[in-house]
Amino acid sequence: MSCTALIIAACYTVLLLISNSVVRVIAEEAEDNIISKLENKVPGFGSPIPTIGSNVEGKSVFTNFANFNDDGQFFLKLTGLIQFEKSDAKPFVWSVLFWCGDLTFTGVPDEVSAATTTYGNGINDEGIGYVGHCVRGFLSDITNGGESGSQQSQVMINSKQKGAFTDTTSVAALYIPQTNVFEGTIHKNTDNHVFRFWDSGLSNSKIQFQGWEVHDEGLDTSTGSWSAVGDFEIISPIQASELLTIQKFDFTKDEFQNLYSKLHSINNNDDDNDENDSTTSTTNSKKQSTLSSAAFSTYCGIYRKLSTFVTISILVVLLLFGI
Repeated sequence: MSCTALIIAACYTVLLLISNSVVRVIAEEAEDNIISKLENKVPGFGSPIPTIGSNVEGKSVFTNFANFNDDGQFFLKLTGLIQFEKSDAKPFVWSVLFWCGDLTFTGVPDEVSAATTTYGNGINDEGIGYVGHCVRGFLSDITNGGESGSQQSQVMINSKQKGAFTDTTSVAALYIPQTNVFEGTIHKNTDNHVFRFWDSGLSNSKIQFQGWEVHDEGLDTSTGSWSAVGDFEIISPIQASELLTIQKFDFTKDEFQNLYSKLHSINNNDDDNDENDSTTSTTNSKKQSTLSSAAFSTYCGIYRKLSTFVTISILVVLLLFGI
């Protein structure tokens, strides 16, 4: 091989090494940039693990809990990304408002006796937590969520229900010392989906959640399952009122109980169901559709049995008369 060829080969090898190094450096810088951005999103990232009862801001993990107890209610604005099980369904962002009341708290010292409150379990060392009810209203229309194949039992009948409370849920949370957070759940009362959340009392008032709905029998049983992630933002009654485009409330405890009772009756198709109410959910129409489908299946079965009977009868007649 000539000297010229050797020189060209050597130069090519050097250039190849240099280019590989440059590509590697660029990739590492990009990776470091992504990691840095992710780290900046995490409150208190890099800080020592806080002591039990404190959060990464050095404040009490009971901050939100204490506010909920003082007010007797709270408001959550959900913003999240949801993905349905259908193979061609696209993830999309949606938003919901929860008004939670009828709250019963455990583990809270009584102001008079300084003893821990109890609720019929006969002990005074119960965990710190709460149970209650919520009403829910959609702030965005999820009916066009990439033609997801949802069961549609939790969505609006029409655009008039956007910004109005339409259905009921239940809420519960309990402080877990081992994880140093309140671990909570919100589930819909007439469906099988659940939101799980973690509240450490941070001042930014954002609570992360994970949500899901498992296999659900119905008209869209093969496409209605979904998973979701996002956060709950704790908002004030004034902020909640500004989000409601139809209904206006004073947000009192009595008002909540009346609204919850009304929506619970509508959602469960009780006798006092007012189908013309602006907050009517699609539960009734779903039940009617399911009943119609069941009736149709029954009729089809009867028709098949009659057809078989007639066919056999004709064959018997033909055989008897030797036709």
